[in-house]
This record gives sequence, structure tokens and C-alpha cells, in this order.
Amino acid sequence: DLIVANLPYIPTERIPTLQPEVQQEPVLALDGGADGLDLVRRLLTQADSKLKDHGIILLELDPEQVPVVQKLALEHFPEGSTSVEKDLAGMDRILAIYRQAPE
Repeated sequence: DLIVANLPYIPTERIPTLQPEVQQEPVLALDGGADGLDLVRRLLTQADSKLKDHGIILLELDPEQVPVVQKLALEHFPEGSTSVEKDLAGMDRILAIYRQAPE
């Protein structure tokens, strides 16, 4: 299994400070709740019962959220592991969550 998601991950209070072109997007596409992780938490909870043993979740995140989501992921999948991919600017951007650590 593979779940790929670019969920809204911007904290509500940061939305007014975004670049004008980003603010043109629907709020639903941007607003991830107080800390930006409301939908990420929901996805991890739902994936717990749906993702097969060797399944993988790929998430786009704000670089500051990556360590927090790594911790959340390992709480949901204690036998799992994570890895991080950088974006073109060299920032941690994509988090891969493995339900079970690769052998």
C-alpha cells in the first residue's frame, strides 16, 4: 500500500501572513488547524487500520513540522520507521512513514 498526501498543513494563525498569491488559494486547501497538523493526525489514525504491514505514507510538510510528525508516526506505528526527503531549496519537505521498518 502507498498513501500520498499533500494535506493542508499551515497553522491557522499563519494564513494571513502568507504571500498574496498563496492567499488566493481556498482556505480549506491551506488551513491545517492550530498547529497545522489536524488532518495529519486524522490520516495517521485512519491509516492505522487501513495500511498493510509493509505500507508507506508520503506526506508533504512544513520543514518545522517534520520532527513532530516523525514522533506522531512512530507512536502510531511503533514497529515502523521514517525517512525525510529535501525539497529543491534543501529543506526537509517529504516525510516517508513505513508501517514496518524496511528489512
